[in-house]
Amino acid sequence: MSTRKFAIITTMLAFTYFYYSSGFITGVYVFSPQVSLSEYSLLFNVGTQIFVIIGIFLFYPAAGFFTSILRNKFLLSIQIFAVIALISTTFTISNVTIAKYLFCFFNSVSYFYISFCLYSVSCLLPYHQRGKSIGIAYSVSILFTLFLGLLPGNAGLTPPFALVIYSFCIAASFFLYSRLANEKYPEKKKSSFKIEQRHTGNKELLLALLSFTLLISILYGVSSQIIASYAYEGMNVAISRGFAAVGFILAGFLADRNRKLSFLISITAISFAFLGLLLYSFPDAAFFAASFTYLITGFYVLYTLVVFTDFAAKTQPALFAAFGALSLRLGTIISYLMTNRFILQNSVMDILIVSGLFVLLLLSAVYLYERLYPKTEILERIVEVKSQEYISPIDIESAKEKYGLTAREKDVLSLILTGITANDAAQKLYITERTVKAHLSSIYRKTGTKNRVELSMIISEKDIPAAARENKD
Repeated sequence: MSTRKFAIITTMLAFTYFYYSSGFITGVYVFSPQVSLSEYSLLFNVGTQIFVIIGIFLFYPAAGFFTSILRNKFLLSIQIFAVIALISTTFTISNVTIAKYLFCFFNSVSYFYISFCLYSVSCLLPYHQRGKSIGIAYSVSILFTLFLGLLPGNAGLTPPFALVIYSFCIAASFFLYSRLANEKYPEKKKSSFKIEQRHTGNKELLLALLSFTLLISILYGVSSQIIASYAYEGMNVAISRGFAAVGFILAGFLADRNRKLSFLISITAISFAFLGLLLYSFPDAAFFAASFTYLITGFYVLYTLVVFTDFAAKTQPALFAAFGALSLRLGTIISYLMTNRFILQNSVMDILIVSGLFVLLLLSAVYLYERLYPKTEILERIVEVKSQEYISPIDIESAKEKYGLTAREKDVLSLILTGITANDAAQKLYITERTVKAHLSSIYRKTGTKNRVELSMIISEKDIPAAARENKD
């Protein structure tokens, strides 16, 4: 069942992101000859991004209703025809002003559905599959877009052929949405846009995550704007863009193996913005610089998307699952405004601003690192895998008698051994996280263990690996 869910969610995300991203490129081809350069830049770097953000926020209040209407074939069909009509009208209507507004609305609608896909990733996929799902979906959509772009005369990305492809992808994505209609999504909490007052740690973590991902998005956006000013004729940008697909695949598998390492590599990857700036000043190195830039894009974008699906899974999935995309869009807007107002004046100022942003990024990373990935993360992942072997209630009851555990310590033990965090256990037992940790310390003392790995081995009466003995919670 888990493999089936993974395949459905990954495929529907690939279809949805494809018709959004390819539709965006079609918009470039359609509108660039009809509007001025400044109007074109404002439309694609600010207007569409604002509507994307609106689409992300609209999903939260509509999440429960949307998942319920997926079961109704009639309402599902209406949505399919409405979205197809929207994209067809956008790229065929003769009135440019109306077409621009429809294009912005199309971006908003597309990200409403992308938010649903990320919501499904957060709710229905386990921790160790989220990175691969997002990475494969984005990689496939990028490669298919590149394939269409290589057709003679850009026929694959311009009407009418493009509209046929988009219509198929829209219908296919909605069919896959309906396959998840009977899945059990968590009920939306009544706390609106707030996290419960008792979870102040979550609030601090959310602010830290937003600050970090926004900084990384701004830094990359500013670097991209500067790099774009060094355009060289004859350079095949389409082939260079294919390296982004490679980056997404590598980043997805890496993130599922080790989130901490993925975090560190994302920071390292964005630091290569300096290398991109240097290489782009040499025409012979421009293709390599573009390819390398697209490759590292996959790492930081993937991490930004995945880390918020993780955060959402433990808080409010409908609200926070697409906050990674939100951060990326805000970064696009801010970087565009910065580069057009303050940057691209002279190379010294460019380097100084990028350097300043990178220093801020490093400071935020240092602050976030220990809060996001404490030393117990690897041990908790091991326990999560071990818990799939199932520790029975009889083992728990035997441990209670053998080690003299109290009734409350037994409750804490049974929850902790499922792989959940102390914070989650506190919510289930209606006690504070500090109390859970106090009970856990007492359990360690009574059982003579030092961490959750040893504890799970003791309870299931298995040998404790030497590596596990060296770690402490």
